Amino acid sequence: MVDFINEVEDELRKDQYNVLLRKWGPLIALIAVGIVAAAGFYEYTKKAGDRAARNASIEYVAASELLAEGKTDEALSRFEAIAQKAGPGYGGLSLSRAAQIELDRGNSERAVALFDSAAGVYTKPLHKELAQYKAALILSDLGRHDEVLQRVNPLIETGKPYADLARELRGFTHLALGDNAAARRDFLFLSSSLSAGENIITRAKQMLALTPSLAAKADDAPVSAPVPVTDAADTADDNPQKDAE
Repeated sequence: MVDFINEVEDELRKDQYNVLLRKWGPLIALIAVGIVAAAGFYEYTKKAGDRAARNASIEYVAASELLAEGKTDEALSRFEAIAQKAGPGYGGLSLSRAAQIELDRGNSERAVALFDSAAGVYTKPLHKELAQYKAALILSDLGRHDEVLQRVNPLIETGKPYADLARELRGFTHLALGDNAAARRDFLFLSSSLSAGENIITRAKQMLALTPSLAAKADDAPVSAPVPVTDAADTADDNPQKDAE
């Protein structure tokens, strides 16, 4: 009797399983196929990204060798071509190298445009803002001080990787524009900064000590620097090795 009951229960379970399988089987199969397809697509794109990064690395080295051999025009063309198909790392770095080539050749306007393009390609703030800072430096050399101020002000926000370098450039820009009070504020800030590098602090102190227009006034209020959030001013090297970011 017990065996009979067990057999009946087994049959009932089988019937219930078959009903559920007919009802939900297609959906479960579809989900399983979707999971397998998604996993396959992930592996494919990962391998494709790795291949693209390796190819970009090879082409970048080849362009650098052309530049070292004095084949400037060919190197410039190769760097610009790499930027068209590489990821953010090598793409931005190639544009930055092209910008430096143009700058060395005296094509400052073109160099600014290329650094701007590099900043648009990079995804990491450390790299993006370095390109923006370099473009602002070139504009400073060109005497376009109003443009410099527009570009450096966003870089000076607390926690920005090149805030101290940008503030220093802003101080020199204020000085060039004749705004001595604003220049003095920037150099005072840097002279007592806890985040600025030693070279920046030294230059700020020298500017305050040796520039008559920045001489201390009796009613000067002390300028205090905030506790540093980050100090990336001395780590300006781009790292393209993670090009598939």
